This record gives sequence, structure tokens and C-alpha cells, in this order.
Amino acid sequence: MNDLIRYAIVIGGLAYLFGGDEPKPKPDDPTPVVEPYTGSLTALHQASRSMDEKDRLNMSQGFAAGSDMLNADARNLVDTTVKANDYLVALLSFDYNGLGKPTSKYPSVADEIEAEALKVIGDEVKSLDPAAKTAYIALLAEFAKAIQ
Repeated sequence: MNDLIRYAIVIGGLAYLFGGDEPKPKPDDPTPVVEPYTGSLTALHQASRSMDEKDRLNMSQGFAAGSDMLNADARNLVDTTVKANDYLVALLSFDYNGLGKPTSKYPSVADEIEAEALKVIGDEVKSLDPAAKTAYIALLAEFAKAIQ
């Protein structure tokens, strides 16, 4: 019986020493270290500085993932400029975590994204050839870098 009491005291003491008073809060999403942007989309980069930091991080990560997913499109599901545009709109909605339309909260960012996308795929409805699709994938990856 005395041994049980001693064990209970030792375990209780260790729990007190190593357990602490209350659980420590886990940090939210850590903010990544961002290198200065030196790419070609400086206007988008400057416009994105007006965004909330968390919105900017979400949008950047969404564009990076979207670029990777489009690159893995082995079945060529995004094969027209209309589908590429729809894909961009879907990425913007998803990146923004359903909180609202980014075009209404960050119109200058949306305008820059639209202008750069038009340079790559144009505004005509046509087939998206492999070279244009590769350029579009690269553009999405560059969006991620510029917005971060």
C-alpha cells in the first residue's frame, strides 16, 4: 500500500513538473518567409500588398496548387480558353476560402490577374494548344509567387 502511495506521489509530481498549468496554444498557420519579388508581374505584386495577409497567403497557395493540378491534367480536361478561364475563376473562388468574391474586396488584384490571363489565353473562344496551356500553367505559378 505504501508503494502505491509513493508511486502516486512520484507520478503526480512528474505530471506537475512537466504538464504545466494549462495547454499552450498552437500557433495558427505560420507565415512563410517571403523573398523579395523579382518576377515579371510587379504590378500584381504591388496590388497584392493591399490585401489582408491571410487572404494573400491563401490566394498564393491556391494558385500554386492550381498550377500543379493543371500541370497534372493528363486527360486534357482544360482544353479550351473558356475552360481555362472557368478554371481561373474557380481558383479565385477556392483561394478566397468562400469568404466572398475577391473581385469586390480586392478589385486592383482581380484586374491585374484578368489582364495577365488575357495576355496568355486571349479573349477568343478557341482550343488551348499545348504551348498555350504550358504558358498558362507557368502564369498560375507566377501568380502564386507575385501574390505571396
